[in-house]
Amino acid sequence: MALAAEGGYDAVVMRDLADQANVAVGTLYNYFTSKDHLLTAAYLEWTTELEERIMSRPPRGEAPADRVTDVLGRVCEALGRQPRLVSAILTAANAKAPEVAELDREAGVTMTAMIESALALSEPQLSAQVTAVIEHVMHSALLSWINGRMQMPEVIAVIETTAHLLLDERR
Repeated sequence: MALAAEGGYDAVVMRDLADQANVAVGTLYNYFTSKDHLLTAAYLEWTTELEERIMSRPPRGEAPADRVTDVLGRVCEALGRQPRLVSAILTAANAKAPEVAELDREAGVTMTAMIESALALSEPQLSAQVTAVIEHVMHSALLSWINGRMQMPEVIAVIETTAHLLLDERR
């Protein structure tokens, strides 16, 4: 994660990582089939730690949209501090390898749990549908941020708008 945070995806070289960890390159490949697999495993660990930090402070807000915006705003602030790492993780997580897809799915389960916990909706099907839409919007906005087309405050604003459009009652 340190290599990716400093130099992005291309800075993560298995040989360099093995040297830093003081292990043989073959040892790394015994556990991780590729750089993408290794980065996605790090992403899963990071997501789990992030969930613990975020959920240690209850979501603020009376309305579901406010609570989701609070939680995902904090997630985005954490991501915003490490743009190269986020870029590397998003690149790795999009690899087609089944072992990468499985770890990415597990990290997604963690993100889904954070969103659904903040929503606290009584209808499970509605909660799942709203969460899926918010996750897709967030992913798209983060890609725009990584590619320099949005600033992090814009990403947070898009998530907030989406949450309110989906959840606020129409009068």
